[in-house]
Amino acid sequence: NHGAVTVAGEIREVFRQRSPARKEDPEAQVTISIGCATLIPRTTEQPEALIQIADKALYEAKRNGRDQICYGTILCPSGESVRFDCT
Repeated sequence: NHGAVTVAGEIREVFRQRSPARKEDPEAQVTISIGCATLIPRTTEQPEALIQIADKALYEAKRNGRDQICYGTILCPSGESVRFDCT
């Protein structure tokens, strides 16, 4: 996940640099939340599994507030258990 989080951080930084500053109203500042995931594919793994984990990570980022990056980590080989971490 380190690579995915690094790329997400770079995207977020570019977004910050190009968004107009709203010093008079910080709540009006445009931010970006990103959900990402990585996995090592197995022959039994469906490609949709990666998209589902990233989608859940995005919703976790939105639940945690503005300007978040969340990533999903598969905790067991079957993919049934996923941990989400946010920065």
